[in-house]
Amino acid sequence: MGKLGTFDFPHTQINTLIEATKVLVNTFKGNVNSEKTFAEALGHKSPKSGGFLLKLSDLRKYGFIEKRGLTATTRAKKIINPLNPNERRHELSKAVSEIPLWMALYEKIRTKQPTSEDFKLQLKDITDDRDAVVKIGDKILNLYKDAMNYYIEGEVKRDSNLSKDTSGMIPTTDKDGIFEANFGDIYIRIPKSQRGKRSFERMIPLIKEELDEAIGNVEGNITEKIQKHKKEGK
Repeated sequence: MGKLGTFDFPHTQINTLIEATKVLVNTFKGNVNSEKTFAEALGHKSPKSGGFLLKLSDLRKYGFIEKRGLTATTRAKKIINPLNPNERRHELSKAVSEIPLWMALYEKIRTKQPTSEDFKLQLKDITDDRDAVVKIGDKILNLYKDAMNYYIEGEVKRDSNLSKDTSGMIPTTDKDGIFEANFGDIYIRIPKSQRGKRSFERMIPLIKEELDEAIGNVEGNITEKIQKHKKEGK
């Protein structure tokens, strides 16, 4: 269950975790007091087995169970017993969006079903761990494709833990492999690496140039409309 570069990531496919969550929510009413009981209900011989411990870890990564104990989260309950299909889709998409490695990869390759060659090149670039990519790249590709089946771009709002800046300060988060910051209405998300830093530095003047042009176009359109309105009023 080691990391890949600075990234920690789930090792279990989401559908398997959904089935485990369904047992927790429907069979045990959202809470189990005994790991042994839960392990046996999921088909594991022991609560100490590697498969069961890995499953618990991944359930927590996706936010399906609380960080302590064996209690289903609100997200888990919405996924298993949704009020409507949209509620389930939204919660699953949000769960995927909170895995930094999946989002870093998607931002690089911009596809949910990449080729093996392209995926491994981007994975190596992001993690800077060539040996691990050679060894488990195909496994991570399958996990990525599985997870991205549940991701809907644009539907998930910014993570609620990036609270609005009401005190003049700049709230930031520092997740595994990703640096995030919120400057009032502006939100940035950058891979936590020297390459990410360089890319951000190169991007700033380009954004400023595009923004200046956009503002100029807007102001020009407003001026044109005012002049037109004055002429029509004469």
